[in-house]
Amino acid sequence: MSSWGVSVSGLDAVTDMFDQITADFDGDTTYIAGPTVEYAIYNELGTSKMEARPFARPAAERVQTNTATEVRRISSSQGIPLSSEENIIRCAALAVQDRMKRIADRKDIRDTGNLIASIRIEKVS
Repeated sequence: MSSWGVSVSGLDAVTDMFDQITADFDGDTTYIAGPTVEYAIYNELGTSKMEARPFARPAAERVQTNTATEVRRISSSQGIPLSSEENIIRCAALAVQDRMKRIADRKDIRDTGNLIASIRIEKVS
């Protein structure tokens, strides 16, 4: 838990990995951040023929560890005022999204560009 009251949790079950990367504010607002392409899990965990290239877990962990800094970074870069719980949690979700894209790009998980382009946030409650 950070000083913002935001939590980033996830990756509890392998099959639900990307659905589990969530950000919520005391249970009132929840966003899911992650890729929408089905093969992203193979990059995250690897296969018998391919080494793992995790990008989701490190992104969630980085935002969890530095929530206030990450929220402020996104607020500043996107021009989102931190005047409401909704905006704070949206910035946290956008920070996870941004970090996933940066890590995937750095690890050259480009395929045809679809994986990185598919990384999005979605408000679910």
